[in-house]
Amino acid sequence: MKKWVENKELYGAVVHTLVFGHHGEDPEVIVALFRDSEGDWFTTSNVLNTYWDLLTGKEVCEHDAKMMVEEMVYDHFADEKRYYEEICEEFDNAGGE
Repeated sequence: MKKWVENKELYGAVVHTLVFGHHGEDPEVIVALFRDSEGDWFTTSNVLNTYWDLLTGKEVCEHDAKMMVEEMVYDHFADEKRYYEEICEEFDNAGGE
């Protein structure tokens, strides 16, 4: 399950959170996307290891910023998959001692 949720903070900022759940796990927020006072897009995410990291400038619309975030998350998990596949290959190819 993947969905975007919009939350309005007390100080007026709008935070878009990407909620994701898989394999029966409870859905959880994996990325927060928001604009700063200048209108630039930033992310905070444990998955992507970001904290108020600049994503893109203010000229990018909300939809495109969300698509950029989803691509980053996909690439992150694809990289992890490749990493573990390489470990499995090394394990299979390692000679017994």
